[in-house]
Amino acid sequence: DPVVICLILVSNAAVGVWQESSADDSLQALKKLQPEQCCCKRDGDWNGDLPARELVPGDVVYLRVGDKVPADVRLIQLKASTFATDEAALTGE
Repeated sequence: DPVVICLILVSNAAVGVWQESSADDSLQALKKLQPEQCCCKRDGDWNGDLPARELVPGDVVYLRVGDKVPADVRLIQLKASTFATDEAALTGE
């Protein structure tokens, strides 16, 4: 019986290590998809070189065609006849 219990514990530890490394790889892949800089209006001034990690609620983000959305945003104004997003990286499609 002790041998079986030890085998189960070792296999459980191996699966845990594999899952953790897989999750870390997925997280790194998602981080690569995030933009590092964004164009943001803060305190009435446009800053075109703001690190995306410094965005706070209340900032207005300017997006152009092909830009990656740097954070959760509320769409205020649209200056185009069509709008589309690619969420495949988030949904796993």
